[in-house]
Amino acid sequence: MPTIYISDPEWQETFPHWVAPLQDEWLAGLLLRCDEVNDWGSGKTLTHIRHSPRKPFIDIWHEKTHQRFVVVPNSLNLDSLAQLLATPTSSLLRTTYSVELTHLYNSENLSSRGLLPDPYFPFRVCPACLAQDRLLRRTLALKHISVCPQHQINLVEKCACGVPLKLFNQHARPFTCHACSLDWADLPRYKPHHEVLVRKQKLLIWYEFFFSNGTPEMLRNALNLALPRRSNSSWEMVELDLLVPLLVDLGISPSDFMKVYG
Repeated sequence: MPTIYISDPEWQETFPHWVAPLQDEWLAGLLLRCDEVNDWGSGKTLTHIRHSPRKPFIDIWHEKTHQRFVVVPNSLNLDSLAQLLATPTSSLLRTTYSVELTHLYNSENLSSRGLLPDPYFPFRVCPACLAQDRLLRRTLALKHISVCPQHQINLVEKCACGVPLKLFNQHARPFTCHACSLDWADLPRYKPHHEVLVRKQKLLIWYEFFFSNGTPEMLRNALNLALPRRSNSSWEMVELDLLVPLLVDLGISPSDFMKVYG
């Protein structure tokens, strides 16, 4: 891994040790890996860029309410962070759902669209992903996905000591419990019941269908398929976090959608 020494003028524009986004990594996890590789406390990278004169982005997780923040183009500038990590901005965008949501809603004004903010939505992790790659997947930002799609185990939101996990805490090391210092990779792993796993897989298939193919017309057609009597005038306000579970509960699959609108 490249190292920039303190005497090097590049230190002013980059971090000492760099990290590059992993496949399907969430931006929050990238920031924590940067903390870890630079031997910083949890949230040091976030604190640094928040206090930078360039202010590349705002909180991705509200510290007081734990309200989820979905990264969108009109609320941040990833160019500065990309420079600090010596990585292309396009790579950082892939750690968010901003591109997918922009295509789906045909708008960069996404602060109230797509994935619903919820003050009670907990931060959770997959211990297996952390043990394998120190990885927080993007799917952690999806409200209804509580099972790791890779390892098919339940996501964990509380430490073994009973304390809820906190994404960033200045008094803790990255990827550890702020109360007892247990590494998140060592959290218990539990298999979900079969029916729960099946439902979560159906939810994820719909999310991925919208993210990979999404257009405003597709969103409108999916809503019409689920609620044929709903007024077309209000379709633009539909949120994925409401539409996706509705489609699953009605037994509608992407294959059914394609038979009608393919």
